[in-house]
Amino acid sequence: MPAAAYNCRRCHTKLGKGQHKLTCLRCSAIYHRICLPKIPPKDYKEARLSWICDDCKDAPTNGDPSLFKELPFNELSNTDDCDDCEVATTHHTEIRITPFKLQRGTALGHLNVNGIKSKIHEVKTFLLENNFSVLAITESKLNECDDSCGFEIEGYVMLRYDRMFRDGGGTLIYVRDDIRFLPLVYDVRFPKDVEINCVQIFLPFQKPLIIVPIYNPPSKTHHYQFIQSLSSLLSLISHDKIDFMIMGDLNIDLLQLNSNVSALLSITKSFNLDQLIAQPTRVTSKSKTLLDPIFVSFPDKIRQAGCFPLTNSDHCFVFCVYGKITSRVPSKMI
Repeated sequence: MPAAAYNCRRCHTKLGKGQHKLTCLRCSAIYHRICLPKIPPKDYKEARLSWICDDCKDAPTNGDPSLFKELPFNELSNTDDCDDCEVATTHHTEIRITPFKLQRGTALGHLNVNGIKSKIHEVKTFLLENNFSVLAITESKLNECDDSCGFEIEGYVMLRYDRMFRDGGGTLIYVRDDIRFLPLVYDVRFPKDVEINCVQIFLPFQKPLIIVPIYNPPSKTHHYQFIQSLSSLLSLISHDKIDFMIMGDLNIDLLQLNSNVSALLSITKSFNLDQLIAQPTRVTSKSKTLLDPIFVSFPDKIRQAGCFPLTNSDHCFVFCVYGKITSRVPSKMI
């Protein structure tokens, strides 16, 4: 990653942690706010969601990034009822948005984005508005020709794992930059093209948490081997005796009753994992499937979980919020 990605485009000095910074939604160039005298401190929070640098304002564009400000991400209740979601056609002629109100706690999410290049601005806006702790992206579909600078998000550290040797696949993990983390590697052999990338995060006053984003490509033959490899991975992770979770696109429809589903649920149950997502996560004009589950070892700490459409990907965004749930003791009158 080039060092210039961390320098202000205007003054060419290093962008320090905690400084007000603005990232152009078109070219991803980063500037100090103080280098842009037309943006006073009181307007900074709103400006950073839709700001475009002077170099890009006169350039032709296919759309206005400021329109993302109008998306109603933060206005409504919970996500338990997915019937309110508008349904995208198989040709992606409309974007489905389900607004929600995020509860307090550590917010973790996953999206099979089906190609990040055309959707990075909406993902960036969503993260900046909702302050997720970790976001895992599968099927990023990036390769060595794609500069990481164009996919970095202010306030987050990006871990990038491209699929090698052929197109498609790829994983991005965004970790908020105030969270300590450690990438983990486990010696487990999975079927070809299955992508497993583990990261351990360290949150203040909480146990460490291992997050396992998974992309299991569609296959009619390797699901049994995938489930057996997953069992070996869970066995290794469980030895650490800390909280852990699995989220991703497993390409196993949990709404069906078949041998693959039974085997997967049997394995996860043996490790005391609970599955949080109950609604379909991929909806087309011909099918409704639950391919993007979230399995957790700490269901008693979950405050909120659900799914809703984000971007025009053919998969819904799935998320959970966790933290200690304390019951309020009623006051007594003396």
